[in-house]
Amino acid sequence: MRLGIIVLLFAFLATGRISAQQKINETIVKYIDVTGDKVKDKTTLKLKAENIDAPFKWNLSIVSNGNKILDHKADDTIINKLFTDKNFVDEDCKNYKECKKQYYYSYILGNLISGIDVDRNYDSISSTIKEELKEKTKLSDKEIEQLTEKIISRIRRKELAVVSIHESPVQRHFPIVYVKEINKFVIVYKW
Repeated sequence: MRLGIIVLLFAFLATGRISAQQKINETIVKYIDVTGDKVKDKTTLKLKAENIDAPFKWNLSIVSNGNKILDHKADDTIINKLFTDKNFVDEDCKNYKECKKQYYYSYILGNLISGIDVDRNYDSISSTIKEELKEKTKLSDKEIEQLTEKIISRIRRKELAVVSIHESPVQRHFPIVYVKEINKFVIVYKW
């Protein structure tokens, strides 16, 4: 039923029939295995705006096994005018409203999971994860070393989803992965 509602929402939006004064209050749900337990987690994007021309406020949350493991809020007032730039979202983006629709209704969730080349970036990934584990846990240095190797191994085998939350089509937060041993996300790479 939900999938049908989402498909209808996309079909409605694709026709361009959102009036300039229509209030935006939408919820889009996608199921993705973020935690690596082979069970798809509920990923929800809630969008709110006074109308299509107003800045959007949005909330991205991930619920796994009944527990909210991620809750990210954003206010896009700063980037709202950038949607007037042709190709801001991608080369198919032709105008302000099309760019906004692509970004909010497709791009954010469509680009939530990204890849990372563990072998090419091993030292940086390893040191970033260790730094995160030291900051977020009370594990010993030996336990941090062991858990870091487990995390890297899971990423390499694609057992963990690398999550990238975008703040705009051209800017994103550092990539993170969910670590079940500590029930938290950790940053895996910094640039």
